[in-house]
Amino acid sequence: MALEPYFCLQTLLALIQPLDQGVLETFKRNYKKRLLRNLLEKLEDGLGVTDALKLITMKDVVYWVSEAWDNVREDTIRRSWRKLFGIEKASRQETAAPENQPRACPPENEELVNLCNHLPVAEPISAEDISEWINGDEDQALTDDVIIQMLNQPEDDDNDEPDGATEKISHTEGLRTIEGALAYIEQQETATTNDLVWLRRWRNRAASLRSSNLSQKTITDFFGKKD
Repeated sequence: MALEPYFCLQTLLALIQPLDQGVLETFKRNYKKRLLRNLLEKLEDGLGVTDALKLITMKDVVYWVSEAWDNVREDTIRRSWRKLFGIEKASRQETAAPENQPRACPPENEELVNLCNHLPVAEPISAEDISEWINGDEDQALTDDVIIQMLNQPEDDDNDEPDGATEKISHTEGLRTIEGALAYIEQQETATTNDLVWLRRWRNRAASLRSSNLSQKTITDFFGKKD
């Protein structure tokens, strides 16, 4: 079966793509929250913003994208379809605020405003700045020339990973780390049974790998070589 592409007008996207009406905005908001939390963690370790951004790898981005999508709630997707059929549009018109009245900051953006203002910024970040940051990419239309230029641009694999090879963690050290994380999470009130079961599964797997590695050693491995 052949696939035939159709090019739609920009004004039709909101009608035929309900994801554009709220789901993608929620997804981008979740991703940016994860990005800001990572920056704040690096700042607490003494790094600057520029150095912290350089440490972000493609692997980090992939995990953050997955986490951002997992945090999109079902009712958010359901509301997008309600907008598509005009169910929610009528209720919004009944409760719409006057045009001259400033729009209040959405509750979903308040956390982003708070996180941004913990960064070393020159001026306080406002709700309008956050909205522009989330939706700013929608105004950046990609022309054919820009797309061709992006495809012809050589890839720079050197920036995918930070400098220096990652040191391999032994099974013994990994087991000790997981046991510490398990003890910490067990003390948290927000921890769920699934969290503990998942960590205990990895704890048992690390213990099994450690025991298997030790059983492969011979008695001579425990004695130093004589000169």
